[in-house]
Amino acid sequence: LYEIWSICSGCFTTRGSAYPGMHLVEVMRGCPHGCTFCIMSAARIGRPRYVPAEAVMGAIPGHVRKVGLVGPSVLDHPGIDLVLAAIADRGLEAGISSARADLVDEGRARLLAAVGLRTLTIALDGASARIRASIRKRVTGEDAVRAARLASAAGIPRVKIYAMLGFPGEQDSDVDELAATCVEVASHARLTVSIGPLVPKRGTGVGSAPFVGRPDYEARVRRLTAAIGRRARIDAVPWREAKREADLSA
Repeated sequence: LYEIWSICSGCFTTRGSAYPGMHLVEVMRGCPHGCTFCIMSAARIGRPRYVPAEAVMGAIPGHVRKVGLVGPSVLDHPGIDLVLAAIADRGLEAGISSARADLVDEGRARLLAAVGLRTLTIALDGASARIRASIRKRVTGEDAVRAARLASAAGIPRVKIYAMLGFPGEQDSDVDELAATCVEVASHARLTVSIGPLVPKRGTGVGSAPFVGRPDYEARVRRLTAAIGRRARIDAVPWREAKREADLSA
């Protein structure tokens, strides 16, 4: 990956990009975890490759004010604390893709706050501990609550939880467990819950799973919304939009 970075280190900017005010730097390819729904799973593509910390910093031009660190699991980068500290020392802001809650400790929360992070995004993916065990997502609801508490204490005011509905064997009790986790997280930070249907991807461990039906998905979203109430904002992907993605992925 370092050789690829060395060759392809050109910078392209456009006002029409998704993040027009942010300079994106890829810090890793692949992922050390084995989640069965993910196309970047270590079980599927092998061990991850990390861009050295000094190379990451060297890829940030002097005129840049905000940096986006890109990768499937940025906090797994062995030099991420050095990178965040160096960005903070240069007086820059930084954003990261969703964080594994179990990798957020007090020191790291402070580093993320020091680079201006205002929302900590946590991917729980499965609604409950039972579902997450079935998809090999080794993050717990307790991890999410602890990460929210540490982020808030460090000065990060908002948390976003991302989860998918429609995994095989999912029941109402799984949705209720997700709601209970969200309510507890919301006691520590302003919370947005981003929900969408599982879109099975070919070549993954759940690639042959059926796409959740519209009545089931929308009933689960209503159940989650009712349980959480006004404690958090619910941002649900419309079923029809996800179905188009599923059709394209088939």
